[in-house]
Formats: sequence, structure tokens, C-alpha cells
Amino acid sequence: MLRGNGKRFAVPLAGIAIFAFAGRLTYVLAFSDQLHFGLDTVWYQLSAGTLALGKGFVDPGRFYSTGATVATAFRPPLYSAFLAVVIKTFDGSRETFQIAGCFVGTATVVLIGLLGRRVGGNTVGLCAAAFAAVSPALVGFDASVMTETIYVPLVTAALLALYAAIDRPTAGRWLLVGALIGACILTRGDALLLLPLLVVPGTIVASRTEARRRYLLCLGAAALGAAVVVVPWVLRNDARVGVPTLATLDSGTAIAGTNCHGSYFGSKLGSWDPLCAEIAARPGEDEAAVNRRLTNDGLRYLRAHVTRVPLVVSARVLRLWGVWDPAGEVRLESIESRNVVWQVVTLCAYVPIAVLAGYGIFLMRRERARVIPIVSVLASVTLAAAITYGKQRFRAAAEPVLLVSASVAAVHLVRRRSGRAGAPGERLELST
Repeated sequence: MLRGNGKRFAVPLAGIAIFAFAGRLTYVLAFSDQLHFGLDTVWYQLSAGTLALGKGFVDPGRFYSTGATVATAFRPPLYSAFLAVVIKTFDGSRETFQIAGCFVGTATVVLIGLLGRRVGGNTVGLCAAAFAAVSPALVGFDASVMTETIYVPLVTAALLALYAAIDRPTAGRWLLVGALIGACILTRGDALLLLPLLVVPGTIVASRTEARRRYLLCLGAAALGAAVVVVPWVLRNDARVGVPTLATLDSGTAIAGTNCHGSYFGSKLGSWDPLCAEIAARPGEDEAAVNRRLTNDGLRYLRAHVTRVPLVVSARVLRLWGVWDPAGEVRLESIESRNVVWQVVTLCAYVPIAVLAGYGIFLMRRERARVIPIVSVLASVTLAAAITYGKQRFRAAAEPVLLVSASVAAVHLVRRRSGRAGAPGERLELST
């Protein structure tokens, strides 16, 4: 049970949530007409439209141009399914999608507050929720009509389930962890890294005083939970598209676009070059064949320029964390459903949060049960960028743990300044 008076936490959290929704709605009303929706956003909206019409996951380009219903597995399905529900319930306008994102973003604020409470107690939880309510990054995600809208709350929910499973490691709790990570995977392909990087360290911490059999049980339950969610989609793709994959073109476009001259040299070093990832099918090619061609092109370039790889990988990671060419990243991010002025605000707000988060992680360094999940998420987004390319919106999964860690530091500093911090190194309230 969480420590502290639940009502003293719930009432302020509700107030923060109301403020968060109002802020997000204001952003949509103020900037909606100024946002430039990129190709990804357009694809998700069109794909959601075919779902809402009852046509299933079919190639939206072919369907809307010729009426043909050709099965597709271009991208993971969950965000398109979310938008389809919005269309069926309300309508398919851009503003409706953005307002739906405001509601989801409000839920994200609540989840981050609960995560902060789990990590450091009521005060940390409320501080984390307040940070999330005004976070320019999260506000931008929620109105972007991109996968981050649902990805961030899913990752946060998975972390909450993980902490609960570490506290009391039962098969059911680990099954839930795996299922939530599976939902993350069906939203973004790079969430595959969350499965080993969250579950393996988490089960080790949870089973540190248990027999090896308990460790294997927890690990197996999490793997089963993820499989139950993900495998049906993979089997569907094998049957309908001809390849057992999570997404037919996500990997190919990433490999080709991040391993070519444009992404190895010049101003886009460490980024993605769309000119290298031509997805138009050639005569006789299906999605799987296009993916193989793009993958082979990218790997061929990588092998021919292997000496550049260390520099390119470093640039990818530095781009992710806002260190490499931040001004250039602001321009690139504004192309994809974000206001350029808001991106500058996002970058300015990120710097103090990152510094506080680093200090918060330092404060928690001896508490394996609460710091390992945080570090694992940071490792997963860093590894994903190193393998693919650096983009600040790919940091989305890390935003909740950055805000929670920053809250740990902020509460610690305030208490120490006010004389209520106790002895040096004293822990903040920890959920049990």
C-alpha cells in the first residue's frame, strides 16, 4: 500500500489533471492551424479511415486512389486503431484527433503522478504530475496526431506495473507487465527493446532473495504476456502479407535512410535522410520485397563506410539528447506536427529538467528497486537511437522517468533548503 493519505494526494492530482487538460486544449486552439502534418501523420489518419470503414488494415494509398483493398503491415497497428475508434465515436477531423490527444495527455499526467508517488511518495508524485502538466514536450506530443500520444502513457503504465511486480513478484503481475510492453510494441517498433531492458533487470531485482525458479517464472510470465498481445498481429501479417513481422517497412526505411551519404555526412549526420528511403514499389515488388531491398541498400552502405559508424552512432545519440545541432533539430521537428516556436520552448524547458533528472538518479543510485527501471528506460531509448537515428521526439518514452527523477531532485533540494531533508543521503518516502 502506498504511504500517506490517499485523499491528500488524489484531490491535488485531480486539480493538476484539470489544469493539464485546459493547457493542452489551449495549445490546440492556438496552434492547430499552424502545425504542419508530416507524411506519418497523414498515413495514420488514412489508415484509421480504412479501419473505420470496416476494410481492415489495408494500404490506404491504394484504397483511396483505386478502391483496392490490399493488406498492409506498413507500421504497427495500435495508433491507427486508436484513431479509428475516435472516428467511429466522433468524427475524423484533425481537431477531433487533437482533442482526443488532449484527453489521453491528461491521463498521461495522472499516470506520471502515480509513477512519481510509487518512486518517491506523495510529494514527488504531485511534483511529477505538475511538471508533466506543463511539459512542452508532452503537450506537443498530445496534439501531434503521432504515435507518441498513446505511446507515452502506455510506457508509463508499463513502468507502474513493473514497480508493482518488483514489490510483489507474482506471475499475474509480470504477465501484466509483459502485456503492457506488448501494447507498446504494437504502437512503436523500437519498444521491442523495452522487453529485455525492462523485464530482465526487473526480474533480477524482484527475485534477488528468491530461488532461481521464481526468477524464471517471472521472466516467463512477462514474455508470455507480451507474446499474447503481439503474436496475433505477427501471425496475421504472415497470413495476409506473406511475412511474419511487426511492420514490413519500418525497419527497411530506417536502415536505408540512416545508412546513406545524407545521414553519414553533412548537416544530417546521425539523422535520417528521406531521399535514401524510397518506398515506392518497383514492378513485381510487394511490401516485403521493398523492405528487403531497402534493408540491403542500407547494410551495403554501412559495410562500405564502416569507419564512419562510431562517429555516426555518437551523433545519433547526441541528437536524441539534444546536444548535437539542437537548432537544426528544432527545424526538423517542426516539420512533423509541431510549432517551431513551441519546439524552442521545449528545448529550453528540457535543459533544467535533464539536469535535475541526472541529480535525482544520483540520489537514488543505491536504491536498485526504484532506480533500475528508470535507467532501463533511458538505456532503451539511447540504444534505439544508436541503432537507428537520433531525433528528440524519439526520447518520448524517457519523458516520464526524466520528470519523475527531476521531481525526486526538486523535492530533495526544497526539503534540504527548508531544513526538513534530514541527514545527507536520507531517502525520500518510498512505496512498498
